[in-house]
Amino acid sequence: MGEGLVDIPELSHSLEAEKAVLSAILINPEDAFEKAVGIMSPDDFYTISHKLIFKAMVTVAEDGGTPDLVKVDEYLKRTGNLEEIGGAYYLTEFLSMEPTAGRIREHARIVRDKAAERAVARDIHNFNKNPSNLNPSDNLDRLVAKLRNSSDAMQSPHRGEKTMMSLSDLGEQYIKEWENEMNGIHLGIPPIDERIRCVSPGQVLTVLGFTGVGKTAFLLNVAREVMTKQDKRCLFFSLEMPGTEIFERYCQMSMGIWGDEVHKRASTDESFLGEIERLPGANNLCMIDLPAVSWPEVENNFNRASKNFPRGIDAIFVDYLGLMSNGNGSAIENANKLAIGMKETARKLNVPIVVASQVTGVESIHEEISLMRVRNSKTIAHSSDYVLTLRRRCEAPGQSFGTMVVSLIKNRRGGNVETELTFDFESTLITWPHRD
Repeated sequence: MGEGLVDIPELSHSLEAEKAVLSAILINPEDAFEKAVGIMSPDDFYTISHKLIFKAMVTVAEDGGTPDLVKVDEYLKRTGNLEEIGGAYYLTEFLSMEPTAGRIREHARIVRDKAAERAVARDIHNFNKNPSNLNPSDNLDRLVAKLRNSSDAMQSPHRGEKTMMSLSDLGEQYIKEWENEMNGIHLGIPPIDERIRCVSPGQVLTVLGFTGVGKTAFLLNVAREVMTKQDKRCLFFSLEMPGTEIFERYCQMSMGIWGDEVHKRASTDESFLGEIERLPGANNLCMIDLPAVSWPEVENNFNRASKNFPRGIDAIFVDYLGLMSNGNGSAIENANKLAIGMKETARKLNVPIVVASQVTGVESIHEEISLMRVRNSKTIAHSSDYVLTLRRRCEAPGQSFGTMVVSLIKNRRGGNVETELTFDFESTLITWPHRD
């Protein structure tokens, strides 16, 4: 990891402030970078990996680009410094941090002031180590000047701004975060909703599962819950199934019938389409039926769809991540790009995103999934705020119901949980069996 690379050990520094600066820029480069670069320079960083990352940001900006995660990643790779900072995996860790753009000046001053303290400490150390090689009077004057400058920086009226807060201040901040949660989405699975509270705007929930476990059905069930019970508008990207198949599945869930019955009624019942339009949540769905889409295209379609809904789009669903357009790199490089784009898009659009992702490292729908076992999904999972895994209990031949086990294996709020859902194969409806 990059954190282990430092220039001089045991000197004043704040890794938390350094990470906060880099995270704020990578999450909100347009606003945060200019604020930081006006206060500090790359050499102010204590950790070498952080120096390299910030130098990359400065170079990208000087070349006329936006120092976002994609461009910084590409620059570090091109200059041969990506592995030195800890690899793309370390770079994506900054995406999972809390947004701090509003406090970036404060954090940048901390990094700068720590650098000033280290500079003074080095001079004192060198003077004590080799006093005969220096002019005592000149060196002392220089040390006093540095100490004075450092002291002035410490006494800056902006230093510590909003860091010392009363319980009332913290309460106001807590309420703002709670108000943001009010615009989030719930999954309709009480044991999991109780742990994560909601998927807030700007957050990502990833659903991992093996082929055939029911990832599409799970995403559709969650989207239906959001549209019907929470009256929120959803943008659903179907990259695997044609939109007509998604239509059939939604009808199955809402009507409790087999797909063959949906087909029969659609072809013989003239009132069928009118009945569909009256289904709960039907007017809250916008379907994008494309074989492949990139994150910039997701953003463009989001903006287009928002114009069709007076209240805007409340959530984005993507089925599934592996079919997105992600370049011509290796599987790991493509996964990194998808992870970067996924988190950046959620932040930029300020909307919750729910994605399904195929896992590698397991061999059946019954096998338990852990972050230690998935390979190409590690970076994607790490860039997510919440990660669910799906597996199925063994079912007897001809059984009309199955059991889907849903495990919360990553929770940014802390605490994981596992629960069992009932999977109705006829309607593809997935329900929590204990729900009233």
